[in-house]
Amino acid sequence: MNRPPEQWVLCGGVSFPRAPVGALRVAAGGHDRNLTVDVAGISEKLTGRLTEEFKDLILIASYVLAADSALTRGDVRVPDMNLRFRRQIHLVIGVKCLSFWSKPEIRDLLERTIGALSDDDFTFDFVEGQIDVFEQLSFSQHDGSPMLEWGHIDEVALFSGGLDSLSGAAQLIGTEKRNVILVSHRAASKTWKLQRTLVGRLRGLSHERGPDHVGIQVMKHDARLRPEHSQRSRSFLYASLAGAVAHLVGRPRVLLFENGVVALNLPVSPQIIGAAATRTAHPRVLRGFSRILEAVAGRPLAVENPFVLKTRAEVLKLLVDCGAQDLIRDSVSCAHVNTRLSSRPHCGKCSQCIDRRFGVLAAGLEAFDPEDGYEIGLERGEWSEEARLLPLEYVASADRYAEAGSVEAFLARCGEANRAIPSLMESLHFDAEGAAEAIFALCRRHGSEVDRVLAQIFGALSKEMRTGKLPATSLPMLLASEGLRRADGSLPDGPRPNSVRDRGGDYQFRQEGEAWILRYRGARPVFMKPQKGLTYIRLLLQRPGKILNAFELMDISEGKPQSVGTISTTVGPGEAGLAAHDGKTILTDRPGSLPLGVDEETLKSMRVELLKLREDRAEAVEFCDETSIARCDDQTEKIEKYIRSVSGLGGKPRSEGPEQKRARTAISAAILRAIKAIRKQSEPLASHLSEQLAPGFFLRYQDTGIRWET
Repeated sequence: MNRPPEQWVLCGGVSFPRAPVGALRVAAGGHDRNLTVDVAGISEKLTGRLTEEFKDLILIASYVLAADSALTRGDVRVPDMNLRFRRQIHLVIGVKCLSFWSKPEIRDLLERTIGALSDDDFTFDFVEGQIDVFEQLSFSQHDGSPMLEWGHIDEVALFSGGLDSLSGAAQLIGTEKRNVILVSHRAASKTWKLQRTLVGRLRGLSHERGPDHVGIQVMKHDARLRPEHSQRSRSFLYASLAGAVAHLVGRPRVLLFENGVVALNLPVSPQIIGAAATRTAHPRVLRGFSRILEAVAGRPLAVENPFVLKTRAEVLKLLVDCGAQDLIRDSVSCAHVNTRLSSRPHCGKCSQCIDRRFGVLAAGLEAFDPEDGYEIGLERGEWSEEARLLPLEYVASADRYAEAGSVEAFLARCGEANRAIPSLMESLHFDAEGAAEAIFALCRRHGSEVDRVLAQIFGALSKEMRTGKLPATSLPMLLASEGLRRADGSLPDGPRPNSVRDRGGDYQFRQEGEAWILRYRGARPVFMKPQKGLTYIRLLLQRPGKILNAFELMDISEGKPQSVGTISTTVGPGEAGLAAHDGKTILTDRPGSLPLGVDEETLKSMRVELLKLREDRAEAVEFCDETSIARCDDQTEKIEKYIRSVSGLGGKPRSEGPEQKRARTAISAAILRAIKAIRKQSEPLASHLSEQLAPGFFLRYQDTGIRWET
């Protein structure tokens, strides 16, 4: 289970001595141009006032998006493919302001922010640009309107055309009567048309000429630059353009509108958490955007989300307040908008569609968003075996939120909520307790809204359900059957064994008698026969974040003392137990506390881990989090000792010995077999374990915030 190899991208026609042969080349200008950065709605004359640093920033963001689009991920839904979901991408970019972008603190800020946004490991080298950065920008006016020369502007806001950005823009223009510039990412011509339609209708709410509109698009002329569709980094591009616009008009902030459940990346389904979720508006990401813009502008310039503590239904009520609820008809939230028919603009089954539909129904605005606009409707749609998992888990998560008994219990189960607390403390000036309470209250309100919607649906369709007129695969019927199954304790493959006692925890991974009981996110329990891999997994779950090697794990599982081969060994090179073999230093046996051999990939991943720990520690110091500081220091010390123990001359890794290799292979194989067996009964649990476990000689279960009953 090695990490994927680092992928290099050379941007702007540059060369670099360390670049591997065959590195991807991307250029927005020159003879090898395969990319166009097109800005619509802003004059070249106006952008001529931009600093070179801002021009560099827009090009850097464009190249990040191009690399994001060109390099494929794994698939969290496919066994073992999620291991490659997190990519390692190294960009070499030609810039005008080399001294600025080469500053370690600036490069570190870029890497941390984009990494948090995309869930990839981005690294950068900057060189002197060979092409004038300004000349690489293209300016257009697709709709025939005049290029803008702005007067007084009150606010600059990001505008996607979805419900949240629409509600925010309507509030600014219709309720607060502000002069606004809306900045969009033109993902495709169809998206741009939708955005332009909404902007036109928003002008009807304005007391003056209405909002100005700016769009940016990265057009890829080479098909090799378009294989990946997740493209999480696009928000960095249009936040960069919005920051440049705000700088031009002298505004101190850029507004981004996203409801709190989505913005905080709170888990509404095991399919869309962690690596599979978006952090476009996460407070930590917005803080990174703000610091980048401030550094480039040389003055305070923040990216703020006024909706961070609002539910989707609460956001939609702002449209009602300014009499703009009819604009809902023209907004589109679907993740697959470019493949949809105008008669049915929403697929209904992606997470965006499901969240939109529940929000509209909770706000009582279904008249402006009829079910026939969705390919699969929440009320009467027929859900396939594959598609139904997402809405069922969405409802299950909302139920848990609504029923959460305390802040402490909620935070123990929701790692994403914990990760949002420091950033909320900074952006909203909360203390830690206040931030936790605010997130907890948000989730409870979201859960109550979903519960209220379901009560309405069940009430309206009760007769159809009773008389068998509602399809058995409709969501109400699926939820009803799920409730009955949980009530009587039966399972799809037969009754629950009498010898097994279910204690009811949402997260279980325990053995009782001869049976293993597994439960993930409150779903019905899974029962499995004993196997060695389950024991190894449980030991790792009991030690979230703790680093173990294969020998340690074997010793713990067998009840032996943990003094052999541990990661904390301080044995140095040249001590007993090492021998020369084919010119390499290898581990010959396992006595004492001998240093361990390791492969290049493992050693590299440990060095990457050190960088992340230093980042986490810096953040903990910033917020005076002594517990996190101590944890980071402890983990850093262990990894550094480990690297020293496995490194020979010149920092190169020692080769692993035969016993070491056997241990690594045996444990990895056992864990993989166990996950494969789990997958047959619980896809969400298997995907979670595949993503968060790191089998190999170096083992760990990531600290997800989940506290397992073991």
